[in-house]
Amino acid sequence: MGQYTQGKVRAIFATDEAAGNYADDVENFEDYLAKVMIKDFDTNIIDFETTGNEITIELDSMRYPNAEWQLEQLFEMAKAKYKEELEEFSADILSPECIIFYEKGEEE
Repeated sequence: MGQYTQGKVRAIFATDEAAGNYADDVENFEDYLAKVMIKDFDTNIIDFETTGNEITIELDSMRYPNAEWQLEQLFEMAKAKYKEELEEFSADILSPECIIFYEKGEEE
């Protein structure tokens, strides 16, 4: 059992074309991992959007280390394939915790 975690990437490339190519790679992220890691890994990219030369990617996992690993691999893929075009890359991680939970009908 793990802790639900969300990750968000923001990457800026020198050109719109490089951002679009990276978006294509994100779409095939599991195939990329299978080639470089020589093993299949499950990823959970929720959404990604390209606007000009910028791409944002959202992912989640039921395990913090898995979400962190996915973010690292997205960065490694960007560095390996787009080293000259990659201007900026940031990856944030959020692990929400429920401090108080109430559901009607619970005994107090």
